[in-house]
Amino acid sequence: MYPRYDGNSLPNLASSLVSAVGLRAGSKPRVSLLPPLAAEIDPAYGRAAPGSIVVLLVDGLGWEALRELGGVNSHGLPPNWAERATPITTVFPSTTTCALTSLSTAQSPSRHGVLGHRQFLPAWGTVADLLRMSPVSAPARDTLLPEGVDTSAIRGSPTLFELGLPATVLTRSSFEGSGFTRLLYAGARFRSYMTASDFAEELVAILGRSRPPPIVYAYWDELDTVLHRRGPSTALARLELDRLRSLLGVVAARLGTARSRKTQLWVTGDHGQAPVDPSRSIAVDRQPALMALLRHPPTGDRRAAYFSVQHRRTTALVRELRRILPAGSLIRSFEQVHREGWFGPPPDHPELRARTGDIVVVPSPPVGFTYQAPSGPTPFHGMRGSHGGLERRELWVPWVAGTLAELSTG
Repeated sequence: MYPRYDGNSLPNLASSLVSAVGLRAGSKPRVSLLPPLAAEIDPAYGRAAPGSIVVLLVDGLGWEALRELGGVNSHGLPPNWAERATPITTVFPSTTTCALTSLSTAQSPSRHGVLGHRQFLPAWGTVADLLRMSPVSAPARDTLLPEGVDTSAIRGSPTLFELGLPATVLTRSSFEGSGFTRLLYAGARFRSYMTASDFAEELVAILGRSRPPPIVYAYWDELDTVLHRRGPSTALARLELDRLRSLLGVVAARLGTARSRKTQLWVTGDHGQAPVDPSRSIAVDRQPALMALLRHPPTGDRRAAYFSVQHRRTTALVRELRRILPAGSLIRSFEQVHREGWFGPPPDHPELRARTGDIVVVPSPPVGFTYQAPSGPTPFHGMRGSHGGLERRELWVPWVAGTLAELSTG
């Protein structure tokens, strides 16, 4: 089961935004984007949007989790997100860094070159933590992309905002100005929120203007946070989505009936969550036989890892991986993964092969990888939910479209 970049994936949704709103004329040449969503699931289908479109990315919201809610929610209100949802895939690896970059560029990871939480960057000769935008062994943040440095050194595709998509981004104030935020949203207007109530207030302020922006990218991270700690939980997902829909109900009420009916709301996720067992995590840095076979530390994610092997040691590496991994785990060469299109269609980022490495591994649940870099931050070892791999719970995300009035409660 692989991402469906031909019209049923997250970057295709981004291309549908371009079809619905269009790009303003800019100084950069037009680039070839992935196709829009398949006609049967694209609410715009090339038609101009009647009002603003709010793209609400709920981090950690998987299709399976939403589908399992069923019935009525905790307030006795119809769970119309679940009723309206269509499954689409995220990208590979099914993780935030790759998925959000695909949503902001309308490109697959093969093209934009953001391929995991940890990534080897040949230009710097280091393995970097892309969320912190620093080498994995560095305690400080943003040492690779200090403010003012062009983010295209890491991201091989321009953002849609740089190409002229008129958008405002609403995300956590703690992310403001960070290297990863600039990587994602270069060219967009930025607004931030501190708390749940502040999220609603900011959304009202943005959409309540006399001329609101055509596109609003809104990012919500709290569901992902709790599912990492507690593991996939229908009850927690229900409570979190109830709260989020209630906040949107406040926004709809404050905007008034006419504006909330005219405002489109597109809800999706960047990945789902698969259950993992902390006691069965494989700490690669504590596997000396494995580390001795590598050219540099492992990269990728907890549930999808890349290994760059010492010259002529591939057979030994595969043998060692099979020794420590559970049955059913996928161990593939880069060539096989590339041929099968896991990362997406060509043209490839020029460093795709170097950034990925030689061997791609997707362990069977509930196993995941961790890596502790010398002098780097200590990874959290108590995760009970994770993502990155190809399990249905990780790869499939919901795609929900309607008006703000229809998809909120109040």
